[in-house]
Amino acid sequence: MNTLIFDVSGRMAHFRRFYSSVTPLSYSFPPRNTVIGMLAAILGCEKDSYYNIFARENFGITLSINNQNGLRRFMLPTNYLDTDQVSISRLRGRGKVPTSIEYIMPVPPDTEVSYRIYVVLLNEKYRNMLEELERRVREKEPIYPVSLGPANCLANIDWVTYTTADMIDADSREIPIKTVLDLDIISDDGIKFEDKSVFEGKKIVLEERLPPDFINKREINGMGRNYIFEGKGDTIPVRLKPNTKVFKVKIKSEEIYGTFM
Repeated sequence: MNTLIFDVSGRMAHFRRFYSSVTPLSYSFPPRNTVIGMLAAILGCEKDSYYNIFARENFGITLSINNQNGLRRFMLPTNYLDTDQVSISRLRGRGKVPTSIEYIMPVPPDTEVSYRIYVVLLNEKYRNMLEELERRVREKEPIYPVSLGPANCLANIDWVTYTTADMIDADSREIPIKTVLDLDIISDDGIKFEDKSVFEGKKIVLEERLPPDFINKREINGMGRNYIFEGKGDTIPVRLKPNTKVFKVKIKSEEIYGTFM
């Protein structure tokens, strides 16, 4: 299956947790809906017109973390403008609403927050769209700017490869998953945290609960899902439930195993 792999990176990122309100907290990585928004920005799709196009049956989408030193969280004090009663005096410094925003930042010596995006074509109907996406990423010609969340977190895109992914069925063997991993597809006792091999090299396994998918005009589809990932982008050796689809790609001499978000 045709697969586009590219990196998206920036100085900082913010992916607002759907359950945070007054103090905006951030996910460690962009949820699937956010990644779809990045792809739509590159292609120049109209707002909220692309959710059905990038549905799970058409494209397999996932990501991994590139920062080998891990990521850190930083609370940045911010003043919002009180727009309940807008006036010239308020625009010039009065009527501020103080809050703090949580940003994701790299751990030195990493200079940027970086994620590797995997886009696997599952429906041949959209082959031309994937090829156009690949061209714009390779030539660095997105129609709209790409950001890691809000507009003040502008990002760069870097083409990695355009290749073919092999789909394999999960069996009883242990598979080193590189991408973020849905907890629901891990078999019982599929991951043993007391096993020293899991923590070899000081691996850190973290968990995030991501929002449900969007369809049509931002209609909610399904339920939120829990994902785990290795804090420094390393693999997590797991056994998955039978019939779980796993993709395998080769980047240079490295074989990468992943599951879709």
